[in-house]
Amino acid sequence: MIKSFNKGISTLITIIIIVLFIILVGGVVAWQYLEIAKKEVISEIDPLTYGENNQIFSVTKNEFKVLDRFNTSQLQNLAEECGRDKDEHYFKEILNHFSEDDKGLEYKFNYLQESQDKGEWIVTIIPNKIGYADLEDFKEDFDICFAGRDRYPSLISENYLLFVSSCGTGYDDGSGRPHGCQEVQNIVEPTIKLK
Repeated sequence: MIKSFNKGISTLITIIIIVLFIILVGGVVAWQYLEIAKKEVISEIDPLTYGENNQIFSVTKNEFKVLDRFNTSQLQNLAEECGRDKDEHYFKEILNHFSEDDKGLEYKFNYLQESQDKGEWIVTIIPNKIGYADLEDFKEDFDICFAGRDRYPSLISENYLLFVSSCGTGYDDGSGRPHGCQEVQNIVEPTIKLK
């Protein structure tokens, strides 16, 4: 009788261990699915996708108000530099598509190795509230004709406009170190997709 009681207890303990193991494994699997789902939700919110390489660069992302970064006189000055004849009223109409609450995103890709420049390449995204369907129309209103600036029109989608920074004027200090900005741009730019 004691043998059968001990056998019953050891069977019960075995069953409890198996059940706990199943619960533990199920919990780990459920946690992994939740983590994947969370990443998918974040990527659905993020308008930009790109190839990652944590060995070469890091990325910081900052939100800003569109109308804090773009103003009519700035856009008119850029148009004049490029020889485009558009007045301040024209650019006021363009910026009227944006509200005070419209936000953009700035991605700073920072080169992690030794570099002869700042090693920073910047991608800026704003909503396509103007409704550009053609890259040339976007460039006609926002293009920059001089080197070394931060926001050159690069891509459009139905929902977003994407600008990229320049990696300088081509100056080389003779040190043999890479131009970090250009290294990052060469890796990231071909992989960029805009939602």
